[in-house]
Amino acid sequence: MKGESPEIFLEIPPYRIPHVETLLKKTWLRIKWFLVEAVPFVFLGVLIVNILNILGIFKVIAQVLAPIVSGLWGLPQEAVSAIIIGFLRKDIATAMLVPLHLTPDQLVVATTVLALSFP
Repeated sequence: MKGESPEIFLEIPPYRIPHVETLLKKTWLRIKWFLVEAVPFVFLGVLIVNILNILGIFKVIAQVLAPIVSGLWGLPQEAVSAIIIGFLRKDIATAMLVPLHLTPDQLVVATTVLALSFP
């Protein structure tokens, strides 16, 4: 095409070392926000999971899902609780698979199910 091609210049501000006071203030504001906004939800989630565990609701869900987990995915029935917990905490669920002594094929299936599940 005829005509001039405008050049695109982005002005990058100069890099500066931040002031310690500003850095500490911003860090404190973010920590404070986390403590006020997020920590209550974390405690509420832990409380709900513990109540469900004490009431035995996880065991009922495990019994209902056992045919799918054992039959379709080929995992032992003990893996059901790890998969259920995996909807909330994937790191804990992966650790719960360790004592089950799964075969390599079962580990691939279990970790794939955990990775593909969304909370």
